[in-house]
Amino acid sequence: MAISASPAQRRSAPPVPTLLCVLLVAVVAASGAAYGAFRLLNPAPPAPASTSRAALNQAFPTTFGEVSLEHIERTSGLTSEALAGVTHGISGLVPVGSEQLEINLLLRNTTGDQTFWQTKSFTLLSGAGGTRRTTPVSVGDPGGFIPSGAMVEALLTFVVPSDGNAQRLQYRDRKTGETIQIPIGRAYRADGTSADNAQHGH
Repeated sequence: MAISASPAQRRSAPPVPTLLCVLLVAVVAASGAAYGAFRLLNPAPPAPASTSRAALNQAFPTTFGEVSLEHIERTSGLTSEALAGVTHGISGLVPVGSEQLEINLLLRNTTGDQTFWQTKSFTLLSGAGGTRRTTPVSVGDPGGFIPSGAMVEALLTFVVPSDGNAQRLQYRDRKTGETIQIPIGRAYRADGTSADNAQHGH
């Protein structure tokens, strides 16, 4: 004779699908806790600095209006062999293992008042992690006033090591302290070859 479970036994025994769901939730929770502990002990490395370059004529907003990237020119340093060993007394010589970077900008004043700009408001961020800060070489117009609705061209010249790392041009507003950063590609490698696929000088 077949013996069937009593109503109380049928109520106390949870169905198989419920047991599977509970087990799955427990496994997922344990996996999440294990991953969290792993990340605490082995934090993810920081994302690498961007090596892309802003498009030419791309405008970046500022407190006085906007800054546009017009032209970039890189010149690698000449070696002593190329100069036949004559390296003393030559003005403007780019050292071996370095490059000269010329950046042409268009500054547009869209406010209702004149504004003042200066080359020392710009800094080149380069090196591993973008921690090296380089000020412009004293070449060209050091700055001046921009009338309301007017534009001026600015030429910034930097001399930095050729290390193949990403570079960014930073502008800091002298009144508010606000900053913007413009990606300008990567430095040449130490051997003077390009480390960036972007087309420069156009």
